[in-house]
Amino acid sequence: MARRMRITRKTRIEDILDRYPHAVAVLDEFGVYFDPFTYVNLKATVEEAAGYNAVKDHKAFLHALQKAVDNPPPKE
Repeated sequence: MARRMRITRKTRIEDILDRYPHAVAVLDEFGVYFDPFTYVNLKATVEEAAGYNAVKDHKAFLHALQKAVDNPPPKE
């Protein structure tokens, strides 16, 4: 079994989504939007993405991403 990812301020958004695609719902919830051509957000750290997207509560954003990683949706 693969070790779960620990999310920090320096974790790259792309690394989270590569392993936990369902975490995109957290980005959406916090107003962190991107389209397939917006590479900057994907290469950004959690801290940078929060700043670029004017996320008001960086700590809540970080914790919500960690929760998504820790609690993936049930397999269909």
